[in-house]
Amino acid sequence: MRFKTTNISRTIGEKTGYVTAYIIFSTILYFILKLFNKIPDDWNFVYILPFTYTVVLLGSITTLLLK
Repeated sequence: MRFKTTNISRTIGEKTGYVTAYIIFSTILYFILKLFNKIPDDWNFVYILPFTYTVVLLGSITTLLLK
């Protein structure tokens, strides 16, 4: 049995994958920085999100420039 993939389901899948990967990347980075005491004690996960978003934007811009 073969299933047809529509553009909508493909787009939703890609967006979900990007968000999931972003959250996993941010979580791993937070725990690594917390483990090595590189962030202040009063910081939580929310303070790491803008930093990781900047990394993602730089990666996207680099990809666009290299195409």
